[in-house]
Amino acid sequence: MKKRFVSMVLSLLLFSLCGCNQSITESQPITENQQSKTSSAVTESQSTEESQPVTESQPPLEIINGYETARGEYNEYFVLQVDDFKDAFNDSIEKKGYEGLEILSSSDTSASLTDNGETWCIYIKRRSPDDHKYDLEGQDGTGCIESLELSLFSEGEEDAKINGDYLYSLINLFSPGLQEEICDQLYIFEQAPEGYPRVRTLLCGNVKYIYSYDEGNEKYSSSSFHVRPAEIEYIPESTPRKETAIRPQA
Repeated sequence: MKKRFVSMVLSLLLFSLCGCNQSITESQPITENQQSKTSSAVTESQSTEESQPVTESQPPLEIINGYETARGEYNEYFVLQVDDFKDAFNDSIEKKGYEGLEILSSSDTSASLTDNGETWCIYIKRRSPDDHKYDLEGQDGTGCIESLELSLFSEGEEDAKINGDYLYSLINLFSPGLQEEICDQLYIFEQAPEGYPRVRTLLCGNVKYIYSYDEGNEKYSSSSFHVRPAEIEYIPESTPRKETAIRPQA
């Protein structure tokens, strides 16, 4: 079993760096009533480090959102429970010959999954019962997943192979069929162009992917891959203006 020692502090430090923003956008803006299936071409936003415009000859890609997303007053979440995600992920990796992941730790706000019984390989942040007060009317996001982090800790070729299989399985759950395209645009398997940022983001339908690259040292590398819901615009209902002063009569 491979060992993973990814530091949460390291992840936070890497996220403070400037990222490279790209997108595989849908033809319609994301709303709370979004459809799960759309058609779109691949597009990328301009970057000071790298610009790869899409040519007209490039065939369009069909984007399928694996899971619906919703939002409360302050943030978005996947309409997906931890156990349902674990079952779906395990079903995928078991078909590749791996044993299913187990719960390493769990609380109202988070859960971690392990493949060796000692260290986590997927860390999940979820909505607690206390967050229900921030749900919009008619919604209940208790326990729903807000974000996932896949550790890409590697001490050699065997770990790297497992990481690649886990990556494909994870992406295929949230953006079915687009795992190769997403990994290519984030330069996960290949050397990125010189000057490319270590923290790279990609929007694909209702999902935001973040790849945080860390070359590590001569013994190991400690990169990470994050899955988050794309932003959903929220405009709260307007409230009547409270009178603070009344105009004097002439």
